[in-house]
Amino acid sequence: MTSAPEAGTGPKGKSLSRFFMNKPWTWKLAIPVAVLIIGYLVFGRGAGPQSNGAVFAVKRGPLKITVLEGGQMEAREFQEVKSDVKGQTKILSIVEEGYQVTEDDVKNGKVLVELDSADLLQRMTQQQIEFQGAVASRAQAQEQFEITQKQNESDITAAALDVKFKRIDFEKYLGAELGREILDSLALDPTGEKEESADVQSKRAAIDFSALAQNPKLQGDAKQMKNKLESENQLASQDLLVAEDALKWTKELASKEFATNTELQQDQMKVKRATVAQDSTNTAKQLYAEYEFPKMAEKLLSDYEESIRKLIRTKKQSISHLSQAEATLKASEARYQLEEQQTKELQEQIDRCVIKADRAGLVVYGGNERNFYGDDQIKEGAMVRQRQPIITIPDMTKMSVSVKVHESAIKQVKKGLKATITLDAFQDKVLTGEVMKVAVLPDSQQRWMNPDLKLYTVNIAIDGSNDWLRPGMSAQALILVNELSDVIYVPVQAVSESDGEHVCYVAKGLGSPEQRVVTVGEFTDESIEIKSGLKEGESVLLLSPTAQEDGGEDQGTPESEKNKKDEPEQPRPDSRPPNSEAPSPGETPK
Repeated sequence: MTSAPEAGTGPKGKSLSRFFMNKPWTWKLAIPVAVLIIGYLVFGRGAGPQSNGAVFAVKRGPLKITVLEGGQMEAREFQEVKSDVKGQTKILSIVEEGYQVTEDDVKNGKVLVELDSADLLQRMTQQQIEFQGAVASRAQAQEQFEITQKQNESDITAAALDVKFKRIDFEKYLGAELGREILDSLALDPTGEKEESADVQSKRAAIDFSALAQNPKLQGDAKQMKNKLESENQLASQDLLVAEDALKWTKELASKEFATNTELQQDQMKVKRATVAQDSTNTAKQLYAEYEFPKMAEKLLSDYEESIRKLIRTKKQSISHLSQAEATLKASEARYQLEEQQTKELQEQIDRCVIKADRAGLVVYGGNERNFYGDDQIKEGAMVRQRQPIITIPDMTKMSVSVKVHESAIKQVKKGLKATITLDAFQDKVLTGEVMKVAVLPDSQQRWMNPDLKLYTVNIAIDGSNDWLRPGMSAQALILVNELSDVIYVPVQAVSESDGEHVCYVAKGLGSPEQRVVTVGEFTDESIEIKSGLKEGESVLLLSPTAQEDGGEDQGTPESEKNKKDEPEQPRPDSRPPNSEAPSPGETPK
């Protein structure tokens, strides 16, 4: 992996060799080896014996900071056709893999996959029966609800009229003024909205109905009856007086023998009858005042109170009946909606058994390369489960490259960076692209395979349309992170460490090379920026004297052994010293 973290020791003692320690691709070790050979062929022969190994002339010029990673081609947009039928179903027919779906196929609704719908059709027949029953139940409940509403209205109206009539009867009997006075004192609610108060009974018990007969405000039927009885009593008294006067004259006439005994007896009987009639009217008048009047007045008042209670009960019963009817209606409506939804879902399931083309592209069977769930290979007659991919139709006009970038370099890679892409199958063609997506988390599959290796997925959109590109093709992506216009640089292997500092070994003719402390900047897998310590044209050793004496074995020597030596340590392309951290991408080493 090509990256641009710090070289050598950073602000926290980070080592350049640590950058190479986590390199997961060993094939890139060939890059520094090739540089060594080229440097030797170009500079080693002319350096003479004083070079003491391969050297490199320090250069000045532009330096591109890049990240090079391998990956594969994939479509940026694609249609993934999955089975939307619940449970498992059989593939009756499927288009051949590799078939090119055209715009005409999309327009004509070409069938790509047909699934078995026999069981669904059978279930649909039974569901239609259930649905029709739900329709009838809902209609019946709706009618019953309306009937209950009308019946409640009629019952409440009748109860309210009864209250009105009972009040009229009471006021008619006692008279409007006296009747209202009594009813107002009881504070009864004729609308039936309020319950009877607790003190109504006590107020009612305090009413002396017998005394009302003598009340001067008494009017109505009671007054009329009272007047009638009094008139009858007066008439009976007059009749008695007339009968007594007649008897008196008859007795005088009889004493003078002008009247017979029969006449005398008849007048005596008249007096007795008048006396009885008078007594009868007196008794009737007394009974009415003491019994009939209070009884009728109290009865009419009780009837009025009971009519109000009946109105209250009727309203409550109406609410209860309406609630029951409404609950039945809601239950039938819920059942109707459930059956309708199930019918609709079944129909959708049946419709989804026929999958038609809705975009142009290349047909690729899905799931054949990773059957984690023990799925059958996609073909006619195979069983597929719900949400299982059946075919994929990638958009071949919009392709991208998916690469894995090591955590040491992922900070440098950002959306919008330019990149060049080469394919293993078409090495003579170079494509351009732009980073369109950088993963936030490392690749989960890689975490299971190697927990210590953190790789982040980066997607690079390829410019233009190339009909010869195919998903899955191996590709190399070179992402341009930064471009330094005018810097001094040397090969990365020319920089090593000594006493916690970056050093280079400058060739000095026939004498021993000079160890020189340098300040490094950004770097790639091949070159590293030298900010200070070297000049353009100076020759530096590609390997430190210690590494040359050890024949390169020093690169594999454990850190504990190296610390025993006074000689500077050489960076290793495939490892990092223990107890050192990976440099932060974009951070300038010191």
